[in-house]
Amino acid sequence: MPADNSLKLRGRAEKLVERLAAAGIRAALDPESLREYSIKVVLPAGRVVIFYSPNKEAFTCHPEAVQDEGLWSAVLEAWGTDRPAAAAVKAGQLAELDPAAPVDIYVDGSCVGAATAYGVVAVQKNRPVWEEAGVVVTEEVDGTRQVAGELQAVLTALDWCRAKEIKAAAIHYDYEGIRAWATGRWKAKKAVTQNYRVAVAAAGLEITWRKVTAHTGVKWNEHADQLARQKAAAAPRPAGPAPDFMIELDEAADGFAGFLRQQGLEAAVKIRAEAPVAHIQLALSQGREGWGYLNFYGGPGKTPYLRFHELKPADRKRRVEKWWEEFKTG
Repeated sequence: MPADNSLKLRGRAEKLVERLAAAGIRAALDPESLREYSIKVVLPAGRVVIFYSPNKEAFTCHPEAVQDEGLWSAVLEAWGTDRPAAAAVKAGQLAELDPAAPVDIYVDGSCVGAATAYGVVAVQKNRPVWEEAGVVVTEEVDGTRQVAGELQAVLTALDWCRAKEIKAAAIHYDYEGIRAWATGRWKAKKAVTQNYRVAVAAAGLEITWRKVTAHTGVKWNEHADQLARQKAAAAPRPAGPAPDFMIELDEAADGFAGFLRQQGLEAAVKIRAEAPVAHIQLALSQGREGWGYLNFYGGPGKTPYLRFHELKPADRKRRVEKWWEEFKTG
């Protein structure tokens, strides 16, 4: 691998370990995990995978088998210490809304277990003037998992703008569907996306859409993400734990979806079923182009495995297969 990639990955990982140590969390660099574009840091429970994109000269971090939301929040704080913790902005610390100043709104969604939640924060002059987080009703999620949280964050922001008589705002998002469904670039096939598109069109708000990259230290995007994660983690759980095979399937699908985003692909959950066959389907896209579907399968006593037969054309299928091998060996 290129020597500069190795040095950069090690340096970023060591910095994270140092910051975690300062926060009282023991972590260690895993030197055997070093690959051309990634490296892992071992936590007290789970791991962090750090990816490096030479083209963007940017690092991102993703959880691997991290079940403790408090631990993951601490990792995000250490990853970018200039960001506020989600709990740091209290009602008394919110700035007063200035009707004449531009409004930037950051939205995000999260899915923890069976709970989907949203987080949204409005900012003026780099100070928060409003924030909110909530859980999305299960029936309204319709199998989309965190995507429903992303959409609900925008809808909640639209309601707030209407109540405050705000006529224009910039909405910062990290999932491409936020803009693509609203503008009609993506066809809305599910009720949740159809309702979203109609609501945005009827809002009467002049929206400037601004794409950000998740988990790269964008201050208020990370704040919205933490709001959503904490709300999802605190949501009541259904009776009985999720089957172990579904936990493994979720981890495999979520982990690979994060890896694909480093390659410039969006990966959205379209199907999640425990029976009759444990199955998670990811829809892949790049900009306006759909790449088809990936299908993860599992079950009691089975290691999650992946099928690529719904990816076309063949060169794209081969690329994703190659990335899957890199992900597994990483």
